[in-house]
Amino acid sequence: MDLPFQINNWKLVSLSLSIVATVVTSSLAQYDKKELQLVVSPKGGYNVLQFSPDYTREQGTSGFSLYKGAPPKSLIYQNGNEKTVHPLPIRAGIDIGLKRVNYNTDRAWSILLGADYSQQLFSSSYDNSYYFKGYSIVSWNAYVKYFQVNAVLTYYWSKLLSRSGNDGLFLRLGTSQAFGVTYIEPAVSVNEPFTFNYLDTGTGSVIQRRSSMPQSWFIIPEVGVHYDNIEASISASVPLQQTFTEQHTFYQNNQVTAINTIGYGLRGEGR
Repeated sequence: MDLPFQINNWKLVSLSLSIVATVVTSSLAQYDKKELQLVVSPKGGYNVLQFSPDYTREQGTSGFSLYKGAPPKSLIYQNGNEKTVHPLPIRAGIDIGLKRVNYNTDRAWSILLGADYSQQLFSSSYDNSYYFKGYSIVSWNAYVKYFQVNAVLTYYWSKLLSRSGNDGLFLRLGTSQAFGVTYIEPAVSVNEPFTFNYLDTGTGSVIQRRSSMPQSWFIIPEVGVHYDNIEASISASVPLQQTFTEQHTFYQNNQVTAINTIGYGLRGEGR
């Protein structure tokens, strides 16, 4: 029985597709074909690509590589029990702010503040699989959830796709801070020391939390199209530091054969 081994998250810079429905709640001021609007933007996104975490081989020849297959569907607990999972690398949240529209030039800009809930999946293949309680363990999967706060600046061009004035393009640059990072399975905070023991008759691996940052920052360049108050976009989320690292120690017949670390940088999605 060949099951991917999962306990935790998708990867380094991440690309996401997002849809935003913007509600213009009121016009605060209007003069000379210019308008200042109060904006409320519910949003949702999905990571469409996964990128590799940072792998460091400290001892031995065995290590990791980016997992190339479909997201794992099963995890194996330390007691040997199997659990079915359905990873969803998603983000949902809301932004609130101001939008300044200049109808003379068909341009606009906005500044928004918001908060999101996110999930990510990081999948890593073992160079050498091993058996644990009757299962062939072929990968390690960090599936995590976290919250983030955002600040976003956007510039809009209208009447670029048609002459109606209702559609156009936009560029966005945002910064986000993530906090409360927790493994979804098992429910363990990455900021607390932990040890996962997957040794069976002296062979397997032991995983430990090596370091973590209670908050981590990333920047988000984004490009998209808008039609009336609906936006669709693609963004690349670039972490500014590693959020947490794990140490993986491999054993064969009770002897250490390799020590590796995996460093994770969260990739928050754009909009």
